[in-house]
Amino acid sequence: MGPRTASLYFDCSSAKFDGTTQLVRGEVRTAYEDTEPPAAARKGHLRVLHDSSRALSDLLGCEGGTGITGAFAMPPEAWQ
Repeated sequence: MGPRTASLYFDCSSAKFDGTTQLVRGEVRTAYEDTEPPAAARKGHLRVLHDSSRALSDLLGCEGGTGITGAFAMPPEAWQ
């Protein structure tokens, strides 16, 4: 996975899934060349993915414990 692709998985337990827990996968891809350095592009893609995954979690009515934090943060190893 390069700076032009980002993936995120989270568990969602919701009444929309009859109370079962489902693994949800989100992915962001771009076909365009980034105009910023790879680390900055990676952070931008991950931020979009984080924010859209939080919105999807809210729309699905996922109960707590999805692991998606309220504020975007990148672990140091993601900068590599």
